[in-house]
Amino acid sequence: MVFNSSTCPISWLVHAVASRPNATEIDALADELHDDLATSIALALTLLCASLFVLFLGNRLVRPTLFLTSFVCAGASTLALMPSIVSNFTMSDTSSCLWIGLTPLGVGLAAGLISLSCLTFGMAVLGGGAGAGAGYALYIGVLHLAPLWEVGSTTLMLILCVCLGAMAGAAIIVKFEKSVLIVATSAVGAMGAISATALLLAHYDARFLGSFQASVDVEGNSYSFVWPQALAMLVLLLLGVLVQCKLDQRHKKRMSGQTSALRNARVPLIVP
Repeated sequence: MVFNSSTCPISWLVHAVASRPNATEIDALADELHDDLATSIALALTLLCASLFVLFLGNRLVRPTLFLTSFVCAGASTLALMPSIVSNFTMSDTSSCLWIGLTPLGVGLAAGLISLSCLTFGMAVLGGGAGAGAGYALYIGVLHLAPLWEVGSTTLMLILCVCLGAMAGAAIIVKFEKSVLIVATSAVGAMGAISATALLLAHYDARFLGSFQASVDVEGNSYSFVWPQALAMLVLLLLGVLVQCKLDQRHKKRMSGQTSALRNARVPLIVP
């Protein structure tokens, strides 16, 4: 599917998600990013702020975290599917752009609102996002060497990594909840922060968008821009876990001090 960038402000995002990273498409993405500078930078900064919030405060502010992660995970999944769905219908560039751009927003908003009223759903989406991110990082780092066979514009190995990772992540967090919440929020926050940073860096070199691709071009130059992102995501994951553990310990210590103060206040000063 080819959009006219003058009529669709997110054409660069659709092409980044749906295309393979060859030299011609990388040049086209660079031109589209330049044409839609305001849209791409605004999206990247918004995603970066939300991701840093989840990365460092996810365990302390659970409900806002579940809303943000449900919105982003559901919206991103819908965005990845929409180009293939819309391509089966005959419509103008403007109509296609509206469907692909607005449907993920609607699905993401619905998922976020549901997560506020049903915490189990929000936890499942959070775990699924974390697991899918871990599976994709594993594919980028190692398993792309064994793609099995191509399935449309992607590979069977990528589908297995993402789907099995998402199911495992959702099952684990629904079962253990609070005990793994720090790791899950750190994983999702790290994944979002790296994606946002890659989008910002793509304004300098569009090959940074290789991490958005449905497959990895191992023989081309794009892969050298992708694997460092998987490594950086691991570093951010560890940093997020460290910061959240420190904040959690500080909160527990403060609550323990308040409990002790209340207990002491109940002791009578004069014993008859």
